[in-house]
Amino acid sequence: MLSGPIDVEWLAFRAGIKPAIRITTDVRRARRAAARFRNLGACVVGTTGLVGANRIPSAILYVARSRREAEQLRLIERDLVAEAPECDPPRVLELNASLGARLGYPKCCIDAFCARIANPPAGISVLWLSARDAWVASPSSRLNSLLLPERIRLITFEPCRYDCAAASRIADSVFQVVRDTDAHAAEAIDRELARPMVVAPDGCRALVTLERGDKTRIAASEAPRDLEGNVVDPESARSSARFVGALVDSAGRLDAICDPPAVCIDFGRVVTTGGRGL
Repeated sequence: MLSGPIDVEWLAFRAGIKPAIRITTDVRRARRAAARFRNLGACVVGTTGLVGANRIPSAILYVARSRREAEQLRLIERDLVAEAPECDPPRVLELNASLGARLGYPKCCIDAFCARIANPPAGISVLWLSARDAWVASPSSRLNSLLLPERIRLITFEPCRYDCAAASRIADSVFQVVRDTDAHAAEAIDRELARPMVVAPDGCRALVTLERGDKTRIAASEAPRDLEGNVVDPESARSSARFVGALVDSAGRLDAICDPPAVCIDFGRVVTTGGRGL
């Protein structure tokens, strides 16, 4: 994933919060990104492969402080992104755990990710599974990892819970670094992350407005946009309106929309921890 006007991942890497960066994109953008990171003094190793649950052909960049560290990341993921992977399931989990650790993700979040991919149900989005498993009544908005396609994020991994203490320490540290660099950008990221979101089992995402009363109802729903106002996920744009009018129960589940139910994470409910007050 390439960064927007302010490169959150690079700032976190430069500050020592992230030990390395992994980026997936197309070949043309990968060349530009690799040149940029090298000009900034980082070591970059690139490859290509099939990425994610949908096995999308992608260019992959590994950015680290030494060539050896970047190459180790490439070797760890080599079998995972191969066209015909030869790893057995336990090895797949081992490699994913090793990759996450080298990218600086909390162990609890790595373990939760590996548990999800160990035996995923057919036809269900991994994004919905992660949102369902991470749901809490009072989530930290800085742990909102659902806007990664829009490049609005403080963390680049899926937290085990939306109130995970280890993930929150990383997110708050990244926020402080971003704020020290560009207070207006930090405020914009914080504001966009602190909005209620819905995720459906098909992976459709929506930013929603909640009408609160005796029952909680979705009053408005729209597709996420990046900080420049662009919709980058056409499927969410086509499908987000279906959530309007749905009731949300006390566990964040939407009624009568789909089965299994879409989940609403109320990132707008609480003010997250350190670093507010720009």
